[in-house]
Amino acid sequence: MRAIVIKQYGGPEVLQIEERPDPQPKPGHIVIDVKAFGLNHAEIYFRKGLWGDVAEITGIECVGTVRSDADGRFTPGQTVMALVGGLGRSINGSYAEQVCVPATNVVAVDSDLSREDLAAIPESYATAWTGLMGILGLGKDQIVAIRGATSALGQAAVNIAKHIGGARVIATTRNSSRAAMLDALGVNEVLVESPELANRVRERHPQGIDAVLDIVGNTRCSTRSPRSSAAAMPVSSVSLAVVARCRSNRYFRSRAPGT
Repeated sequence: MRAIVIKQYGGPEVLQIEERPDPQPKPGHIVIDVKAFGLNHAEIYFRKGLWGDVAEITGIECVGTVRSDADGRFTPGQTVMALVGGLGRSINGSYAEQVCVPATNVVAVDSDLSREDLAAIPESYATAWTGLMGILGLGKDQIVAIRGATSALGQAAVNIAKHIGGARVIATTRNSSRAAMLDALGVNEVLVESPELANRVRERHPQGIDAVLDIVGNTRCSTRSPRSSAAAMPVSSVSLAVVARCRSNRYFRSRAPGT
């Protein structure tokens, strides 16, 4: 098979197309004929060597068809999505004509979307879902602020929060010209990022809001959640550490512990 290989750590020029052996079937894994794959910031860190030694074939998500399944979970030719599970980090990833993925990280797909469009979904939507529904436990009619909402991950988060979670969404952007795009996604409010953002949220919502999903970039926040004591928690656009129900007076409603 052909694969895009990291020859040495550095810029995009270190990526080369080379021949590699086809991945072989093995228990607990699915061999996929890759039809399209997404591009992610994590792969930039892999390529630059910023996260230590990684597999020579990068790529953390893909869409394709099943080539083989040693355990019979999927049928040959079935359309599937695959993401993470060590892809691109500890095992060869999706920048190749074929990839071997842990079966736990593969899901069957039945969609009218093109494979190219499908390939943009797995990582963004899985990450947004984990942040909003898993970590934040977002509920109907709660108010959530999504920072960096015009990014691919941000738009996924808006769609999930608004149309699945039933929440009220405050979306932020650095560029006011993108407000129309956010309005079209159905957000309730659009705010332009500024040092006064917290004050502007408090002015509009004197009783506070319920949660913030912060995917703007690397920063730190003093946090307190019902499940933990106050702590400094890193917020990363890559790992999606989330400002999860911080009890800072800047944004949030006051609640009794455990509620």
